[in-house]
Amino acid sequence: MTPEDIVWEPYSPSAIAARAPLGISSVCTQDQGLWMTTAALVYDIAVEVHCPDRVMRQFGRRQSFPVPSALDRVQRHDHNLSRAGHPFSTMWVTRLQPWVAAWDDLDEQLAEDTGPHTEPSFRAYLTWIAMHDTGMRH
Repeated sequence: MTPEDIVWEPYSPSAIAARAPLGISSVCTQDQGLWMTTAALVYDIAVEVHCPDRVMRQFGRRQSFPVPSALDRVQRHDHNLSRAGHPFSTMWVTRLQPWVAAWDDLDEQLAEDTGPHTEPSFRAYLTWIAMHDTGMRH
């Protein structure tokens, strides 16, 4: 993908109305308080990084850079957990406990407020990202 392939417009009321004239389901916005958390997402034994700081433009915020690596938050050995050949046991509960416990402090693990989006800061970000491998693939 290139920057031209992405719709960078934030989720504003006018953008939503233009694309969903009948409105969007309340399910889409019911957990807005979680949108900006940087806590890892845990499902079964999968631990996934949640990086709202990489898509600040979608929230009408200034995109800062350099963008931290996803592996700064979840180490590869935790991200690549697998049950292949391992039956369920309390070992999984123990191994995942720190990630699950982090959800108790969601409101303290938020992406930094970078201020409102500006076109000059966005252009600077696009220039930077075109010149650097940001580690977005892991």
